[in-house]
Amino acid sequence: MNETKVYEDGFRAVFTKQDDFLSCINKISSNSFWERRKSKQLRLIPLMDGSKVAEDLKMEYEKEGIDKNIISDTILNTGLL
Repeated sequence: MNETKVYEDGFRAVFTKQDDFLSCINKISSNSFWERRKSKQLRLIPLMDGSKVAEDLKMEYEKEGIDKNIISDTILNTGLL
């Protein structure tokens, strides 16, 4: 691998043993969820920094105890919602 992806939350990890890596992946998976939809059912809209939608989402995330910087990361990397 010649590249590194650093996410907004600053998470980084180095594993010396494969079992440690797999344990980390399993832990992340157990704390995550994915909604699966057919691509025909998706509707993408632009998400811009400072927009009402972005600010509303940040407030909602904060209320629910979710890191609001996820929205900033999404704006920076895809700009889509």
